[in-house]
Amino acid sequence: MNHDEKLALVIQAINNTAPEEEGPGICHINLYPTAENKLQQFDDLELFNLIKELGQYVSITILNSPLGTDDARLEISTNKPTTNYFQLFLGEYPLNINFFKELESSLDGLYYPTFLILYDLLLDIEEIYESTERISFTVPLMPKRKRFPEPYETMTERERMAARERAMNFLLQNRVITIEGYKHGQNELETEADMFLRKKLFKRYIDKAKEIYARRSAYSSHAKRNSEIVAEIELNIANEIFLVVKGKKKQQLGHPHHDSENGNVFEFLFGHPNMLFTKKQIEEATNISITKTFYKIVDNLGFTGNIKKAFFKTAKNTIFFRKEITAKQLKELGITNLLVSTKKKSNQNTLKG
Repeated sequence: MNHDEKLALVIQAINNTAPEEEGPGICHINLYPTAENKLQQFDDLELFNLIKELGQYVSITILNSPLGTDDARLEISTNKPTTNYFQLFLGEYPLNINFFKELESSLDGLYYPTFLILYDLLLDIEEIYESTERISFTVPLMPKRKRFPEPYETMTERERMAARERAMNFLLQNRVITIEGYKHGQNELETEADMFLRKKLFKRYIDKAKEIYARRSAYSSHAKRNSEIVAEIELNIANEIFLVVKGKKKQQLGHPHHDSENGNVFEFLFGHPNMLFTKKQIEEATNISITKTFYKIVDNLGFTGNIKKAFFKTAKNTIFFRKEITAKQLKELGITNLLVSTKKKSNQNTLKG
C-alpha cells in the first residue's frame, strides 16, 4: 500500500464514522482503529502522522488521541489524558475521497498561456520558499521577470498584475496557499501578497505542474510551427470561453457557471479534445446527469453558426470538440468567417448557464 492509498483509507474510515454534528458540514468524530476500517494495521504514531498530514489538505484537527493532542507547533501535547481513539474536529464532512485526484486534475485543461501564468507563479513561490525555508512570505503581484513571455506579450502592466492575482486566487481556491493580506508600496504595481504555504499540498501541485509543462510545452511548440492553425478556443481560470482568431482580437463567447451542467460538460470536453464521446461516457467521467441535449449545451456555451460548425460536431447522443482548427479544415467545412456578430457580442454576458 503506497502513501496516497494510506491517506485515502484514513479518509474513508473518517467518512464511515458517525459524526456528532456541530453545524453545516462541521462536526466532531471519535475514530477507533478497528479491523473493519482497516486502521489497526497502523501503529498509533503512524496513524497520528497520517491524520496530521491530512490537515495540510483539508480542515481537520486532532483534539485528542493515544498520543495526545495536535497543537500549532506540530508537537504531541500532554495537556489532556490520552485515549484509545482519535477525537477529531472536522471543518467539513464528509471529506472528499477523490481530493488528491481532483486537486491535480484541476491543472489539466487550462488554456496554455493561462497555465503558464499560473506555473510562473508556482515557480516564484518555490524559489522564495527554497531561499527562505519559511512557509510564510510575501509574493509580488507584478511578475519580476519574463520567464514565459508568451502570456504577457499583449498585456499592460496592470493586466499582468491582474492575471497574476487571478492565478493566486486559483491556488487559494484549491487550498495550496492562504492569503493573509496585502502590502502596498508607493504605487499599485508594487503590491505584494502575504501568503502562507501548505508545503505538502504545494509539493504535489508543483510536481504536477512541472509534468504538465513538460508535456504541453512540447505540444505548444509543435502548434506554433504549424502555421495552418488559424483559430482556437481559450478557457481561462475564470471559466470564460474565448475565440482566438489569428491576427484578430480575441472575442468572448460565453461564461458558464462553475459546477453547472454546461460548465462541467465543456470543461470535460476542453480537457479531452479531438475525441468523440457519448452522453453516458461524459456522465460517468464527470459524475453529473446531463438533462439538456448536446445541441442546447453548445448553444448555451455561446457556440453558434459557423463557430459551432468549426469546433463542434453534435448528434443526439454524441459530441465532438476540437480546440483549434486549420485553414484547410475551415475550407473543407465551407467556412469563410469566424467572427462573432455584433448581436452576439451584446448578449455574451448572459451566456452563463
